[in-house]
Amino acid sequence: MTHPTPLTPPVTLLRERALARTVALWSSPLDGDGCPAWIESTDRECGKPQTVGLLCPRHAKVAERRFAAEVAKRQAESEKRAAERARLLPIKQARLAQVEAEMARLDPPRPADRAAYTGYVHPSITKKRRRFLSDSRVSRMAALVEEHRSLTAWLGGDAA
Repeated sequence: MTHPTPLTPPVTLLRERALARTVALWSSPLDGDGCPAWIESTDRECGKPQTVGLLCPRHAKVAERRFAAEVAKRQAESEKRAAERARLLPIKQARLAQVEAEMARLDPPRPADRAAYTGYVHPSITKKRRRFLSDSRVSRMAALVEEHRSLTAWLGGDAA
């Protein structure tokens, strides 16, 4: 039995526990004296002395094999996600530019002329001001703002 001591490096302990979890049931404790690996054919735990970390030699080999397969699977998934992100990055950046252009078109900057917004206002200015506050324009701006937020969150540091 080789229980971890306080001098055992935390990384080694975490690796031993991860290996044990590949062959043991999630509900079984890992701090017992015997190998916690579950044997399907007999519906019981192995129970042999722990000689390789928290497992017996046989289940340590099985755990290493399963652990390596899981690491390879996760690495392949990570590479697949990275390739998909690389494929989508220019598309999302182009869409972000379109959204920003549409937002600038729908909500142009207000003039700095105070006379246009205070006191007597010419009817043409009032007409333009009402046009900026139409329901369809406001709802379109809300949708664009939400899409802009979503795109910038997806792009993260890659936002142009």
